[in-house]
Amino acid sequence: MRISPAQIVWRDDGTPFSPQYGDIYHSAAGGWEQARHVFLGGNGLPEAWRARERFVIVETGFGLGTNFLATWAAWRADAQRPARLFFVSLDLHPPTAADLRRMHADGPQAELAAQLAQAWPLPVPGLHALNFEDGAVQLLLGFGEAQEVLRELALHADAFYLDGFAPARNPEMWSGGIARALARLAAPQATLATYTAARAVRDALTDAGFEVSNAPGFAGKRDMTVARHTRVHAARHPCAPLPEHAPKTALVIGGGVAGCASAHALAARGIAVTLLERREQIGMETSSNRMGALQPLVARDDNLAARFTRAGFFDAVARLRALSGLDAQCAGLDGLLHLAVDEAEEAQMAEIAASCGFPPEYVRMLDRAQASAAAGVAVTHGGWWFAQAGWVIPPRYAAALLARQAARIEVRTQTAVDALVRTDQGWAARDAHGRTLAQAEAVVVAAAHATPALTGSDEVSLQSLRGQVSELPSASFAPPRVPVAGDGYVLPAREGWSVVGATYEFDPTPELGVHAKAHAENLARLGRLLAGQAPALDPAQLPGRVGWRAVAPDRMPLAGLVPDGAALAARTERHMPALAQMPRLPGLACVAALGSRGIAWAGISAALVTAQLCGDPWPIERVLADAVDPARFALRRMRRGH
Repeated sequence: MRISPAQIVWRDDGTPFSPQYGDIYHSAAGGWEQARHVFLGGNGLPEAWRARERFVIVETGFGLGTNFLATWAAWRADAQRPARLFFVSLDLHPPTAADLRRMHADGPQAELAAQLAQAWPLPVPGLHALNFEDGAVQLLLGFGEAQEVLRELALHADAFYLDGFAPARNPEMWSGGIARALARLAAPQATLATYTAARAVRDALTDAGFEVSNAPGFAGKRDMTVARHTRVHAARHPCAPLPEHAPKTALVIGGGVAGCASAHALAARGIAVTLLERREQIGMETSSNRMGALQPLVARDDNLAARFTRAGFFDAVARLRALSGLDAQCAGLDGLLHLAVDEAEEAQMAEIAASCGFPPEYVRMLDRAQASAAAGVAVTHGGWWFAQAGWVIPPRYAAALLARQAARIEVRTQTAVDALVRTDQGWAARDAHGRTLAQAEAVVVAAAHATPALTGSDEVSLQSLRGQVSELPSASFAPPRVPVAGDGYVLPAREGWSVVGATYEFDPTPELGVHAKAHAENLARLGRLLAGQAPALDPAQLPGRVGWRAVAPDRMPLAGLVPDGAALAARTERHMPALAQMPRLPGLACVAALGSRGIAWAGISAALVTAQLCGDPWPIERVLADAVDPARFALRRMRRGH
């Protein structure tokens, strides 16, 4: 789906107007006053969120962000505010960052608006999580058709802001389908408020299980609508039942990028984390590469892998930018080239880039001359330019993630976990002698190939793929200024070395040493990427390293709550449940099988499992969460009758 930004006309009095819908963005009497009267007041805020650990608001039209900013300001001003505020808002035609700045430059929340504009995402379909106040306030933006976005949300809403252009101007936003979608997301006794008192809107809400009443309207309007969701069994809820409380303590097993991202996400949620790593220090295995590339994935059909990778890419970019002040040397996000392998593929890539409709700030096609200029060296073909992509130093990235939340993370190296055992308090990690190493309410297993054994997930067998990178002296050839990928990759020079790789070998042997044949393959890759680059190097003398990628049979990661194998085995029902109804081991999740996309996939996977463990809104669409759900293989086996 192509997301086109809102077209806004600014009237002489400063009121923003939409020519597409023929309506103004807010009451002429004042957007801030309307937000406070209709949406906060109509939902009983701030009183309704007091003494709550978490409060979730869903808004049906983001507009120019006035309702969000007013709510954020109210949360800031309230000494009894909830610890976490989640604000989820939808928009098919989102504003630009420039529109946000213009709208709120002189308003009462100019400082908050500036933060919002700074973090504003590109107009790309899907969910975009923006974090403020050190993660205590999260804005989850859904760009796309309202019903489609609502269908993909997994959350328990405490309040609804039913907003948008007037029902007569945009009837789809006020339909019975929208009302039923909101009801599906409603927590018990969830409230709703809207400025309209139109009979059709009230009837749609009533039919969806809301108890509807009138309230005094804003700016001379006699009535507005408030409501409360009272139908207990209106629909099957879209995500697992809420845990009794968010865990206060958690274990993370594994100290690679996946484990460090998981520890960071849990700690940012206020959880005390103990990370257990079997090696002498973190990031010593596949995450120990000198450098790696961070790039999204583009596909003609925008398939699940492309969508999940895009979500992970944006998440990683945001994380790296937030870490820049802590460790400015852990990444360089100055762009990345993904080259075609020949003229035919170059033509295909150009057609795909045009048909997908993504903004050029995300991806655009460059011909060979343009690509060479971007790379700073001659390349063999044209390809995609990802302006926000770049290179990452995985060990430094992992260390920076831990350092950012150092007050809440204890790291124990040389601590090998042999088994996880359920206890009355949660989980205990034990060594090979049965001794308890650590205990916590929740566990995230990020132990690559060891993950299935530790979680008891015998439905999936992870494959090991050998990957060797070659380290070339930067003086031996002309390295590019940015990563160049395609058939392999070559990375910019750092500290006198450039990385070229990587092999993708189905070699089951346990030998971890580098070998000359793989180095020769990587040198050939270099020649296919950079024109005229043939460094006179002896493959037998080159340094490098080997990592073993853990991959699932469907090449998607494992990220989510672990299924309860014993409960599944004891089932007698013939009907196979959906993933949302699969029994889970309480407090046990995993992040694994990241393959060669660990930098892009680790952070979003960690964010997902943290949300699931805590009962927070999921940061990605349900269809993407299903695609990486560790229970998907068990469900497939059950449906095959095995």
